[in-house]
Amino acid sequence: MSLDQISVAMGHAAIAATALHNDLRNRDGEGTAS
Repeated sequence: MSLDQISVAMGHAAIAATALHNDLRNRDGEGTAS
């Protein structure tokens, strides 16, 4: 696996983690302050 592929995979993981975090936060508090 090349370094480029690792970088892309980590980028995708970060995007997925951010999306998941935002989704869970929205479900939990419907966008209340945090």
